[in-house]
Amino acid sequence: MTATNNTINFTTRTLSNLPKPTNGKSKEMTDAKVRNLKAEISPTGTISFWFRGQRDGRRYPIHIGHFPAISPEEARRTALEYKAQLDRGEDPTAARKAHKEEPTLASFFEEYNEDAKARGKASWKDDRNRFAFRIAGKFGDRKLSAISKKEIAQFHASLLDDLSPASANRILVLLSAIFRKAVEWEVIAANPVSGIKQFPERNARTRFLDESEMAAFVAACNADENRTAADCLKGLLLCGLRKSELKDARWTDVNLDRGELRLYKTKNGDSRVAVLSDAMVALLASLPSRGKSEWLFPGRSGTKPLNNLDKPFQRIIERAGLAGTELTIHCLRHTFASWMAINGFSLVIIGTALGHRSQAMSARYSHLNDKVMRQAGNSVGRVVSEAQQAAAAQAPTTA
Repeated sequence: MTATNNTINFTTRTLSNLPKPTNGKSKEMTDAKVRNLKAEISPTGTISFWFRGQRDGRRYPIHIGHFPAISPEEARRTALEYKAQLDRGEDPTAARKAHKEEPTLASFFEEYNEDAKARGKASWKDDRNRFAFRIAGKFGDRKLSAISKKEIAQFHASLLDDLSPASANRILVLLSAIFRKAVEWEVIAANPVSGIKQFPERNARTRFLDESEMAAFVAACNADENRTAADCLKGLLLCGLRKSELKDARWTDVNLDRGELRLYKTKNGDSRVAVLSDAMVALLASLPSRGKSEWLFPGRSGTKPLNNLDKPFQRIIERAGLAGTELTIHCLRHTFASWMAINGFSLVIIGTALGHRSQAMSARYSHLNDKVMRQAGNSVGRVVSEAQQAAAAQAPTTA
């Protein structure tokens, strides 16, 4: 095909060499291969791809995108699809109108999480944080249907740069739940996460702190500049609660005289009373928030609990020399349980202290009293205290 003044073969080179219009008006070029594909050059030199088609006397001008963000090959494929839709008697602008009305992932997540909160999902706050810190920056401003399976699989793989396989999987699970809800609500047709495999999780080995590591961890907590976060992390080691159970606790839920903390929202959906060790009671009694805040561990504003413990935890384990040892915040709970087992307490007592539930254990709870549970917790507190004393005795003294 012979090119005319306004018809050229669209390539990256030919489009890059197009001169700016000199008359102050935009100029339109036609692709020599796909006649419905146009390139409009503005007086400033900006090049926009357009599809221009016609059927039954109606014109269909559709903006495809800008060069070079959209390549000539991509623009041709899009133009040919629009042409095929016209040939089939379809309206190629209908899908674009629907796409414009389709929510972004960020806006849809707000609806999804409000629904999850209303349905009583215990982890809606964790989901909110995972989305804000890990997902929003990558996909938040994208339309739901524009996010591909390949992109999500690549994103999932990239999370291993600074997360464990289990943590990366939790983010993938959240994405799948969001898209599954979008399919259920007929916002999109298919879930792009479907079929993406989770990473194997090394659950056979439970990481917990030995005596010297506990001493180093507590010492690093005591030296940290963020006392509120450090006290919360130290508390997790001393009581074995889940992160959210302790972090979000209020003073109205604490009875220091009885050594108890009432938990209203647990992972199991039940409320329960946690029996606290003497060391944990002493820690709570020393908190600066006592008598000053609603929360045991208030955030910076003082009106809400601590938002995130991840950064303080990483700082503390680095100071303790424990970075790179597969240690996570949840390992503090494993440590509490493991040392109870090492000290000879039964699985029933350990399960009760951790708030685990099973039909087999439920039938045996009735004979456990607070004295037994406090003895179990105190056994861990003694190990921590003895480890600290041993570390202090071995530390070099200055003359």
